[in-house]
Formats: sequence, structure tokens, C-alpha cells
Amino acid sequence: MTAAHFSQNPRATAVALKAYRNIAHNWALSARQAAALADMSPGKWRGACCPNYGGRINVDQMLRLSALIGIYRSLEL
Repeated sequence: MTAAHFSQNPRATAVALKAYRNIAHNWALSARQAAALADMSPGKWRGACCPNYGGRINVDQMLRLSALIGIYRSLEL
């Protein structure tokens, strides 16, 4: 599956956002920092922080979230 497929999959989006919300919390990122790393506007990030977020993220945002999750996992091992 491609990143484009995952970025349009609501379940994959929800999982990626949940993981990134936890990472942002563990790294004590401000909302502005978390939004910038995810390539989102602060307003979109506030919406994406809601567990029932129904919006979409683009391919670049999904790739960023995937990379950040991978970095986090590597640092935690």
C-alpha cells in the first residue's frame, strides 16, 4: 500500500494521529511545535487532537507522522 492510500484511510489516519499525539505529549511539545512537525496549521492540529477527528490529512502529513513515529520507536529501543 502506498502513503497516498493510508492518508485517505480514516482508520490509518486515526492510528497515526493517536500515536503522534502521544509522542508530542511525551516529548512535551507545545501545540505550535507539534503542529509544525506534522506540517499542520495550529488550528488543524487542535482539531486533529480530538479522538473523533473526522478530517483528512494529506500524503506529506502522513509521511511526516510515519517518520516521527519511526524516530520515536528507534529512540525508545
